[in-house]
Amino acid sequence: MQPPHNAFEIASLCDLALREQGISDLPVLEAVTNYAVDLLRLIVANQADPIQTVATIKDLSLARDGMEEFSDFEMLYWAYADLRDVGSQYYWPSDLTLDNIDEAIIARAEQFLRERSGQDR
Repeated sequence: MQPPHNAFEIASLCDLALREQGISDLPVLEAVTNYAVDLLRLIVANQADPIQTVATIKDLSLARDGMEEFSDFEMLYWAYADLRDVGSQYYWPSDLTLDNIDEAIIARAEQFLRERSGQDR
């Protein structure tokens, strides 16, 4: 194929290649969940900003009309937003501050991934 590329033609070729390899599409919820889990792994590996990452997870969850599995991360984001904007929050235990919210997010991500790995067995 030579430029300019036609997006529809490329999508069709991509679909054909995936079918030939026996690779099926993931259901949307499963794909979004897997992406959110990968984001949490990046937090734990110190390869992503915790606040920005929970903001992304919050947005993904809201776009899917709420993903119960990730509700703690939504609450941590809203707690951060309230701490930043008004200096107090009521979403998470009261000892949460702007100084320790990153650590709280990392700890919750580690716990979430431990719990999830136990369920995958």
